[in-house]
Amino acid sequence: MGSAAHLNLAEHLSKKQVKHIMEYAAKEGCQYWTFNIPNCQCDECHYISKTPFSVCPKCGSTNVSLYDRIIG
Repeated sequence: MGSAAHLNLAEHLSKKQVKHIMEYAAKEGCQYWTFNIPNCQCDECHYISKTPFSVCPKCGSTNVSLYDRIIG
């Protein structure tokens, strides 16, 4: 019997946090897991951030794209 965990996170984790989650998942028998963390890009100045934003912190544009992984 298999199991899967799709972890939708609001922000990137530290290496220590990722290691803890992976060790816990393996210990519990979870055979597949993935981290889904949104990234954001300003379509004007091309600034990229690992956290979502609606107003670019570099140029102030509201023309932004959010990149996310759709699971299903």
